[in-house]
Amino acid sequence: MLKSLAGPTIKVVCLILFLEFIDFFLTNYASSLGLLLPAWMRLPNWFLTLKQLITLDKDGAIELLSVSASIAGAFLALYFTAVSVVISTVYAKVQGNVRSVILRDKVSNAYIFQVAIQGVVSLILLSLIAVGYLPSFLNLTLVILLGIASFFSFVQLGLRIFYFFDPTHLVNYLTPDLFDWVNKATSQGYGWLDPSFQNHYQEESFKLLVIYRNLVHLANREEHLQSDALLGLANHAFKVLDNYGRIKHKIPSDSKWFRTTYRHKNWLTASEIDMSLALNTGTSLRPEEIPDLLWFENQIEETITFTLDKLLQRKDLNNVCFFFNSAQITIHNLSNNFAIDESFKLFRAASPALRNNTRSTDLTGIESEEGFLKLNFALGLTDLYALSFIQILLGLSNALSRITVSLLSKSIEKFDWRNTQSIYQVSLPRPVISKIEAILKQINFEVSVEGHLITPLWHIQELVAISFIGFIDKVCAELLSEFDKAIVSEASSLVNEKRAIFAAQLIERGIENCNKFLYHFNAFKIYTEQLENLRKVKDIPCVIIDWENYFDRITEYRKTLIHSLAIATLDLAKLPKSEKMPDYFGHAYTVISNECFLALLTGHEEDFNKLFPIFFTSSFITRERVIDLTNDWNNQEAKISLITQPIIDLAEITGYAYLFSELDGKNFIDTVEKQWDKYFDLTPNPEDVAIFICRNLEIQDSPLLRFLRTNTRYEWEREFQNRLESLGLREDIFSGVFSYDNEEPEFVHPSRLIKEIVTGGISLYYKATDVFVVKYIMKKFDTANFEKFPRKARDLFRQLNKDAEDSDE
Repeated sequence: MLKSLAGPTIKVVCLILFLEFIDFFLTNYASSLGLLLPAWMRLPNWFLTLKQLITLDKDGAIELLSVSASIAGAFLALYFTAVSVVISTVYAKVQGNVRSVILRDKVSNAYIFQVAIQGVVSLILLSLIAVGYLPSFLNLTLVILLGIASFFSFVQLGLRIFYFFDPTHLVNYLTPDLFDWVNKATSQGYGWLDPSFQNHYQEESFKLLVIYRNLVHLANREEHLQSDALLGLANHAFKVLDNYGRIKHKIPSDSKWFRTTYRHKNWLTASEIDMSLALNTGTSLRPEEIPDLLWFENQIEETITFTLDKLLQRKDLNNVCFFFNSAQITIHNLSNNFAIDESFKLFRAASPALRNNTRSTDLTGIESEEGFLKLNFALGLTDLYALSFIQILLGLSNALSRITVSLLSKSIEKFDWRNTQSIYQVSLPRPVISKIEAILKQINFEVSVEGHLITPLWHIQELVAISFIGFIDKVCAELLSEFDKAIVSEASSLVNEKRAIFAAQLIERGIENCNKFLYHFNAFKIYTEQLENLRKVKDIPCVIIDWENYFDRITEYRKTLIHSLAIATLDLAKLPKSEKMPDYFGHAYTVISNECFLALLTGHEEDFNKLFPIFFTSSFITRERVIDLTNDWNNQEAKISLITQPIIDLAEITGYAYLFSELDGKNFIDTVEKQWDKYFDLTPNPEDVAIFICRNLEIQDSPLLRFLRTNTRYEWEREFQNRLESLGLREDIFSGVFSYDNEEPEFVHPSRLIKEIVTGGISLYYKATDVFVVKYIMKKFDTANFEKFPRKARDLFRQLNKDAEDSDE
């Protein structure tokens, strides 16, 4: 207590004495000093002139100092009274460490110190007057200036007191102190290699994190605080995680900054020494002490998940969306700094609450404006959920593009192995940092024995590259496993639970994620191949990444998502039509149509058999939805164009089913004929309907109409032509334009249909829709009214039946 009082008192006394000395010096030696300075710089002369105009009065000085001391005392009393009111109302039932945060307010502390100085200076000067010494002009000026500053500061500080009624503002006082302790634990801090200092920094940080958690709980209890306050706390926590992730790599892996946890040993794998000691002493195996590298994140994420739960309990989906938007940014930034485990942990911490909200969202009453708004917020959360996951992959990709293999090699070359700090200057994954730390210990031992470094640089680079390859393999495997659990399996569960709309949103992002996986995993493959080039000794064990297995898994995940979307398609068709909600059914129809063609192209009968029946039904549903959509259209040409699109799509896929069955020896025909037979069996006047479908197909040849899905069907035709060319059944695309050979090419294929189809120039003469009409419609129905069928279909029919007609003649 005395020490804390002695220091400030001595400083104030020294200030008073210094001002007295300056006043005495300027009064007695001003003229001599003024001769040495230019006229405009002769401050001493100004001082003497000013002092001659002012006459110091003892009674006036006593009154001035007395008032100043009284004001200082009154201001201190008022300030502490206001603080006491706040503490007694808002912080009466909280832990003492939360109340102590108020004392961390540097602005308030500076004001208190300033007012205290004013009071102490006034008392000391009054004491000097009491013993017969009149204070100098400078000291009295100091008192006046301190009084003026106290008045203006008190106004600002009085307004600042009201901030204390909101506990969320207190976190701003914690963060600077928290990161001061964190920075001390890094390679830039004092005693960063000393276990005692490391442990001290950890303990102090832990105390601040506990206070932070208590503030979050306090904010939730305060009824006058809105959800925005909780969101602000969560955003602050995300910033803490983000900043910590940027400097965490500078902390040694074995630092006592990381709290110690225990891992129990297995009796079957424990060492003989441990087993003997346990058996001889009659105790259990002594657990192994290991550092908890995620203890800091555990503390922060506990407050984050608590905040998320409270926001969901309040049904504040708007702020929950903002919450997850900040979360995905933080996840990306963590991965961008190779903090992959931290990214996974944050994603997994926030995911359960969101999945529960997806299942608890009420789907009734969505026809109303309020119902649509709630549903859109819930769908937005589902979208942010999937986006948050893929940020792990994107962040890692950015990190690898920043730390190229060439830069990694140069960084290792620049390491000063005599200076431990140098190995922490580059942001690297924790497993790689641990490997470098192990190499450093080996080098230190080598130098202590041999007197100098013997290990060649290429060998060090090789060891680091091997650890980096292992890190990439582990992350890729974990990404796919988490994707299976968080996206693929979750989407399948939502479909089974008849929550198709949420499943559709998740599947949409899941398919996008599969594409990103394929692209970035290919980049990772190239990166690991470059790391492989650093290996000189192939005998050193190294992980062999099975990239083909990873790519196959991604393909299977995509296929599973497509099948889940197909199952949900008919439920999506029942959703109300609104421009305020994404067209999930339209998306499902588009994806499934493309997947049906892809199944035909790749010869996957099982996939086609699952998808085509759903595509068949959804095509007719799409046509009815388009009719409703275009009821008010005045442009009849555009209206007809749009209405015919689903029928044309269905006819083309059916035609390709016949073509690929003939081409590849597959059996797609049974599936398509079964669906068409069922359709016509349930349709009144089936022959009239068949003729109507044929008329729809004829419309596509009109040069006056431009079809919305023409490009998609053109891509299908182009892929089919590529298959024919790859099999040698058709010449290149320009064969019909720039051919100077008058001889007709010979195309060898046992199918008469394929032989006829391959004719044509840049594009095929006969289309898949013509094949559908010939192989199904004209076989099922009477061809007596031959002219009712499309012209090209009639031509193809004649060509396929040419031999029969010749024999009849």
